[in-house]
Amino acid sequence: MGKFLDTLIAGQLEGKKAAAFDTRVKLFIHGDAAKKIAKKLEEAGAKIVADSQGFIVQGKEGPLLDGEVERAAEWAASIKRNL
Repeated sequence: MGKFLDTLIAGQLEGKKAAAFDTRVKLFIHGDAAKKIAKKLEEAGAKIVADSQGFIVQGKEGPLLDGEVERAAEWAASIKRNL
């Protein structure tokens, strides 16, 4: 994802709508890649249409924890309702 985001240039996504999410492990302290992704998309001209979200995985690689698939589906549905 980082390599892709680094290829974006200002204005490239003008007129596009976007939302960002990440997956993360359940730790007291964790990064927030979704906010960084949203910022890069916005810098390239995209209109961010939803708050970024982080979905928690089991272990280091997943699958998603119980309830996270449903939470992700609701997040996606809320984006669709609000477009």
